[in-house]
Amino acid sequence: MNEIKSICNLEWRIFNFTQMVDDRVRDLKSYAWKIFVIAQIFSEFDTFVWVDTSIFFESNNLAKFLGPIQSGKIGPVLMPSYTGHGMNRATHPGMYDFLPFYTNYEANKTYELTSNDPPQFEALFIIVHKSEESRQLMKWFDLDGFKHQKNQIPKMGTN
Repeated sequence: MNEIKSICNLEWRIFNFTQMVDDRVRDLKSYAWKIFVIAQIFSEFDTFVWVDTSIFFESNNLAKFLGPIQSGKIGPVLMPSYTGHGMNRATHPGMYDFLPFYTNYEANKTYELTSNDPPQFEALFIIVHKSEESRQLMKWFDLDGFKHQKNQIPKMGTN
């Protein structure tokens, strides 16, 4: 770890998983814990990068990501890793009742990358810059996580 720290500005932390009550949230395979870690980092830094261990960079040239951060011209949340498919393919239809941003799923059951199937971006590589927009996004992610923790959102297959 000392060798890695000497090469780049990297901080290692141990996250306190005991603050999450529900076993489903603490389950490392569910990834529900991720939002709690990101929220903790959001409270401490103005801009940060979340990179999942599954991300593989094909180049060490990260200027297209780091340049906007350094110049202060970065959006509130950037998710540069595209899944290759739209949201309909990966989202349970019942979830659209909970999330108010998408209303025409039932009327347009297509799986094409058109305006009725917005592209889905991976949450494996995220750049967050603190702003009112990112604060609102984090608020709703956290509320979703807390509801999940309190069993207010049913497990898949129970409805």
